[in-house]
Amino acid sequence: MSPISLALFLVVSSGLGSTSPSNDLPPPPPPAEVGSGARNEPLPPPPPDLPLPPPPDDSTPTPPPPAPDALFTHTATTENVQHRVSMTLSPLLLILPIVQVTGEFRVSDKMGVAAVFGLGSVLSFFTVQLGAQFRYYLLGSFIHGLDLGAQVLTLALFDNGGSLAAGGISLAPFVGYKIATNIGFTFDAQIGPDFALVGASSSLTGQNTDASGAIGLLLNLNVGWSF
Repeated sequence: MSPISLALFLVVSSGLGSTSPSNDLPPPPPPAEVGSGARNEPLPPPPPDLPLPPPPDDSTPTPPPPAPDALFTHTATTENVQHRVSMTLSPLLLILPIVQVTGEFRVSDKMGVAAVFGLGSVLSFFTVQLGAQFRYYLLGSFIHGLDLGAQVLTLALFDNGGSLAAGGISLAPFVGYKIATNIGFTFDAQIGPDFALVGASSSLTGQNTDASGAIGLLLNLNVGWSF
């Protein structure tokens, strides 16, 4: 090889060695975008934050305790039946036997008047009772309450011939309790002292007897119905 050929060979060889192989490679592709190859749809927005419940209102006033009168009466709602008449019977007097019926009529929510009528026998004498009552409902009302009142009752005893054998009148202040349910069932109780004034005729004692007083007990435990 001539010196000129050798020099050309070295020049070409040095030029090839200095060329970077990376210059001949294509540039790397850009990173693939998210969702490439799919439909470019926007992502849904995040759900909104749910509102928190409001804090309890401490300013709400506490309801007052029920008044004593509320323990004996119904709450004034449309469900309470405001009865106007109560008819009751005394089971205790049936032992004698005397059938005594009391009919109470409503004057107002706090007041009532009653009529008392009884028929029966006492010691083989036929007896008739007629009386009246006045009631004031100190706690509650006509359909349910604690009442104060007084009773006036007349009593007449007749012998087998129909003649009047004895008669009398009594006055009895009392305290009572009554409840009348919405369907009508009624319970009525009364207790108090009974001041009686009784007089007897000759057909009963053989001689005329002046009226004499006595103190007894009024005890009524009546059941019945209200309308």
